[in-house]
Amino acid sequence: MLYDDHADTFTLLASALLAAAPPGSPSASDATRALLAAERGRAGALRTLLALGPSPPVRTEVSTEGSSAGYHPTPAEGEQPIPGVITSGQQPIPGVITSGQQPIPGLEASGAATPLPGAAPPLDLALISHDLDPISEGDQICALLGKLYGAGAGPEAGVLVYYALLDDTRGEAPPALCAWVLSADGGVQFYQGAGAADGRSLNEAAADLNEKIALLAHAHTTRGAKGSAEAHAQQKEELASRGVLQEGDTLEQQADVSAELALLAQLVLHPILPHLPEGAPLTLVPHAPLAIVPFAALPLPDGAPLIERHAISQVPSLTTLRLLLEREDGVLTAAASEERAASALVVGSPTPLASLELPHLPSAAHEAEVVAAALGTPAELLLVGEEARDIAEMHARYSGDTREI
Repeated sequence: MLYDDHADTFTLLASALLAAAPPGSPSASDATRALLAAERGRAGALRTLLALGPSPPVRTEVSTEGSSAGYHPTPAEGEQPIPGVITSGQQPIPGVITSGQQPIPGLEASGAATPLPGAAPPLDLALISHDLDPISEGDQICALLGKLYGAGAGPEAGVLVYYALLDDTRGEAPPALCAWVLSADGGVQFYQGAGAADGRSLNEAAADLNEKIALLAHAHTTRGAKGSAEAHAQQKEELASRGVLQEGDTLEQQADVSAELALLAQLVLHPILPHLPEGAPLTLVPHAPLAIVPFAALPLPDGAPLIERHAISQVPSLTTLRLLLEREDGVLTAAASEERAASALVVGSPTPLASLELPHLPSAAHEAEVVAAALGTPAELLLVGEEARDIAEMHARYSGDTREI
């Protein structure tokens, strides 16, 4: 909710800025101004989430009269918590099954989990100035892309594609798709088009694609958690009732994803292809349901998947990209680096659950050891094998100030 409430405000601002542009295609300046508004929402939401950090449970007396929905004070000793509801001051614990979820055999939660320690001090994520100046901010974006592809490099060296879905303010149409194609030499190409085709929106196509993949995953040996056979049958029946499944004798034929991939490619990829030089590396910044779209598998007009022609990387925002590049450049202070290394918990190569009948993932334990060595992680915070599967052990190891371990 924090992300949606915060980011949507700036998505509306981006819509207003594009609507206020002179008739016709918006200029590079107008397009950049709208992009910066969308980015500010994502950066602000990330800043808010990082600043929150986990905190220990606190007993809070709140009158139920007039209290907001979804808020529940921490139960007193002896009280039973409401199943599936996170109480005030608590953080959801990864791996703990809440109401409505299917438990994974052998991975049921046991006992109360220890809250995680306080987060590191929030980072300064400022990328965008308050005046939304497209010139100075455009220079910052050029410098950012210059670190990625080379200062002043043209689109042949690589491009960044920034996506945003802008809601129809009247709620009468699916969100419109906006895409900015940016290069280190200051090039800005802007596209705005429909967010739906053939009676399906981007949201629906992305959801249908992932549900089909989930059906296939249930029928095959995979490393993902599997729901119950009943849930699988219900999901299949629901997809069939909506006409999403294809005709065929096998599940692979019925859950064929080529139609969804083709529709998504038609909407989010093909319109910007004229601005993507052949073979140029791509950095994608998706938005909303596009974050679950497998861009690498999207077909080009000749049927080849995108990954065959372009190296692809993906980040959630420009601000995140800036932080990653600064970390590579060693810009982080020694104190921040020490804090992060001291609090790094490295988990890898958990012993597979017997119910899933999976072999060990080759070299996964070695990879975890390499990561731990790079971060300076104490041996106590490197969990592999059985320890990596034990949720209670994981949180016990990661409680308190890890620098004292």
